[in-house]
Amino acid sequence: SFAIAADSEEVQNEWYQAMLDLQDNCKTPEDYGSSGECSSPSPIPTFKEVWQVKVWPKGLGHARNLVGIYRLCLTDKTVNFVKLNSDVAAVVLQLMNVRRCGHSENFFFIEVGRSAITGPGEFWMQVDDSVVAQNMHETLLEAMKALSEEFRQRSKSQSVGTSCGGGTASNPISVPSRRHHPNLPPSQIGFSRRARTETPGTGG
Repeated sequence: SFAIAADSEEVQNEWYQAMLDLQDNCKTPEDYGSSGECSSPSPIPTFKEVWQVKVWPKGLGHARNLVGIYRLCLTDKTVNFVKLNSDVAAVVLQLMNVRRCGHSENFFFIEVGRSAITGPGEFWMQVDDSVVAQNMHETLLEAMKALSEEFRQRSKSQSVGTSCGGGTASNPISVPSRRHHPNLPPSQIGFSRRARTETPGTGG
């Protein structure tokens, strides 16, 4: 289930119907082709969070022609860009490919690595205010931490299972820690205030 709030009942119903329609189209990241567009009629996982954003023509937004009003939809393992008035996700990013995220005033950004379907770079998004940007930052960071912890637990379980199998114990499988990237200087991001960025494990 999911909950949404809107200025009026009519707008809320439109959002509700849009998300229900979206669920009827795609199920998993495997249902998306090389372009990131859905090719399967199966329903997708339930979105944990949905935000309306304006993707700016900066970084990957410009390179991938992903500019304008979108719904940014978060699941346990993916970040989905769904264009307004569309039932199909334009781009699906694997959460494990997100290097870091941050916000500056009413702007929020996501940086992805080379394994992302879009290639490496950043998506810059404008939202209503700094409160929304901070909420997106904290929510995505928690999702990244949860996914990282899931991989650690799975790796620990695999290493224990190998050790107890009667053969030679292998070294425990470890998950490389995320590389820390310093904050971008204002001259690069175009804002007078430095963007607050975080990666899983850095806290705050």
